[in-house]
Amino acid sequence: MIRGYAWSGAGAITQVEVSVDGETWHAAHIEPPRERFMWLRWSYRWDAHREGTYTLMSRATDEVGLVQLHEPRLQQHAQELQRDCRLQVHCQVVDQTGERLVVDMQL
Repeated sequence: MIRGYAWSGAGAITQVEVSVDGETWHAAHIEPPRERFMWLRWSYRWDAHREGTYTLMSRATDEVGLVQLHEPRLQQHAQELQRDCRLQVHCQVVDQTGERLVVDMQL
């Protein structure tokens, strides 16, 4: 299970998507409550059925249509980066004694 939180200063989160390969996106389950300007918890059931290295990402969309960017934006001051971009979590899936384990996760 992959879980996270989403927030937007422009309105309620209407959609969260997850990618495990950096290319295809899948809808995540948005958990209640769903209120404006409130952190929203989401989850995505991922069946890591193959060994390998994966890059996990999520992106949120709010009610005014803003989608999380792939790269951070510069704010008014060049030294400050907004934290509105998609984070990448790198992990490796290995099979040990018939069970799937996720190891070596790096943010």
